[in-house]
Amino acid sequence: MSADIDRARYLLSVADMLYKTVGSMIIIISTIGNLLNCFVFSCIPALNKHPNALFIIAASVGSLIFIDIGLIPPVLKVFTGITPSNLSLFWCKTSTWATYSAGCFSLMCSCFAIKNTMATINYTYSCSINDYFDSN
Repeated sequence: MSADIDRARYLLSVADMLYKTVGSMIIIISTIGNLLNCFVFSCIPALNKHPNALFIIAASVGSLIFIDIGLIPPVLKVFTGITPSNLSLFWCKTSTWATYSAGCFSLMCSCFAIKNTMATINYTYSCSINDYFDSN
């Protein structure tokens, strides 16, 4: 019985170490990456005119919300012992809804960007084939 308790404690300590290292790195890297995506696609004129720029910016905002709201509370719990979901019923319900909504929104915007790119490629390809056959 004592070995089972020791094994459970060890597994919990491994999970805490993973949240401290990997979770913190994911939060930092994804936040920087998503903010840079938003900055680059909104401030650089050549990329601002790209047809998928709005979809990419929206997907980055959704991903930022998804990662930050979904991963910050567990990492905060490991570092400080404070769980925001236990402190406020409003935060508990809102964070769950916002995490799932932001994830779906980010995925939807990424799919729209891919669909738009594929439609552009297909249109360009079909026009070039038609031009080839029309010229001969």
